[in-house]
Amino acid sequence: MKNRLLMMSAMLMAVGLWMALGSSQVYAQDPDMVANIPFKFMVENTRLPAGKYMIKRVDDADSNALEIRSADDHVSVVFLAESTQANQTPNKSELVFNRIGDKYFLNQIWSADDNTGEQLPVSRMEKKLEMGGTKAEIHRVAAMHKIKHHMKRQAEKE
Repeated sequence: MKNRLLMMSAMLMAVGLWMALGSSQVYAQDPDMVANIPFKFMVENTRLPAGKYMIKRVDDADSNALEIRSADDHVSVVFLAESTQANQTPNKSELVFNRIGDKYFLNQIWSADDNTGEQLPVSRMEKKLEMGGTKAEIHRVAAMHKIKHHMKRQAEKE
């Protein structure tokens, strides 16, 4: 009986590991958006180096949970964002950063031809820098939006 429980536990762990590795391979094949960010930046309280990044919804059931992952898989951050509406529908996909001093903070994510985007909450560090009197400057980075996901979101709206 004890051996059987150990065997079942080992099998469950193996299946869990297989699923986790499988999901990272799916992630690499099908991100929602890809962008080359030319500067170091912050997502929540995590500093990320400049480089190519993929952004993906963590779970289709929870559209507010997103992940940004470096193309080399060295860095990844899961974060929550809220839906926001654009005054005008953007004609290109882009990431919007607030620059305060020499620090960049991911602020918004927009997909081409979709007036609903993602807004990240303001981090403690960003608030602290703004309280010091430095005004935030907006910087935009073009992104490539995966058409398959965009078409799926459009279909959900209709």
